[in-house]
Amino acid sequence: MATPDRALVRWCLIATAAGASAALSPPMSAMAMTGPGMMGGMVESPPGPMDSMMGSMWALMSWMNGADLDGTPSSPEPPIEPALLAVGQRSYSAHCAACHGEKGDGKGLQAGRLSPRPRDFTTGVYELRSTPTGSLPTDQDLFETISRGIHGTAMVPWIALPEHERWALVAWLESFSKRFAEEPPGPAVVVPSAPPETPALVERGRVLYQRMSCASCHGISGRGDGPSAATLQDQAGRPAHPTDLTQGRFERGSGMADIFLTLRTGMDGSPMPAWGTALSPDETWALAAYVRRLLSRPQPGPAMGCPMMTGSADRQEQAGMMIDMPGMPMGGMRMNP
Repeated sequence: MATPDRALVRWCLIATAAGASAALSPPMSAMAMTGPGMMGGMVESPPGPMDSMMGSMWALMSWMNGADLDGTPSSPEPPIEPALLAVGQRSYSAHCAACHGEKGDGKGLQAGRLSPRPRDFTTGVYELRSTPTGSLPTDQDLFETISRGIHGTAMVPWIALPEHERWALVAWLESFSKRFAEEPPGPAVVVPSAPPETPALVERGRVLYQRMSCASCHGISGRGDGPSAATLQDQAGRPAHPTDLTQGRFERGSGMADIFLTLRTGMDGSPMPAWGTALSPDETWALAAYVRRLLSRPQPGPAMGCPMMTGSADRQEQAGMMIDMPGMPMGGMRMNP
């Protein structure tokens, strides 16, 4: 684990106090969070407006403890117009360029210290989509990724930004790749209702895990230590490490629907293939159920300690928080290149 920065620990302590204080206040609203140990159950944040500083800090600390955030927008996407793009450009320069670069090519000042490296937006290739492999993501896909962050990476949730600003970021990100001007996103993959996670379904998933050679990358026990793990590369030829499934810090989320969608769509630009044509929906649910059975990390609760002090902080997530802490009263803190 990386040595905690004093400013980041102080931020955690503020967030902990904020959560305890808000928990004593009359209910106003709640943010939905999920975690691996709850098998997709919902954990409510302390009451408070979604766009409040305290609510954002509490949700961010919960995320760093391993919880999944719900990035669904509460308002419709605004029309793309010059004023929206201007907001997106300013927000991108302030919050995203340090890692992704001013040109969106993934070559920001902080990129070299991060693993995995920041996304190169100029290619128009995205891992997290609700669309088939090889196709563009939808605008909502990008909005949700910005809002909920990506576990195991330096991409932190930007829930402290107003929704309008997050939609503006979506519009600006799409301007980096000509693909968005030349082709529409693919049709959204249908996610049917999840079946009960019965022992029979899990056993069927175990058989599929072996049959589909998942263990060659993720390992027999799911720890990301399969025989092929050391040889994997992303589309840029950089080493790509398989997810340790036992930790439950999945890039999309640890719920059944999250894993189902990842299995069906794959993660373009990474070695994770799409199984949408190789597996039936029923088989996909079975494999998702088995992957969830591999989880061994305790469920983060609604009242958690500072992740840097409890040892639950992911190294890359901590780095992302330090590069530009969202929601910090002083407007963000940056690491020197």
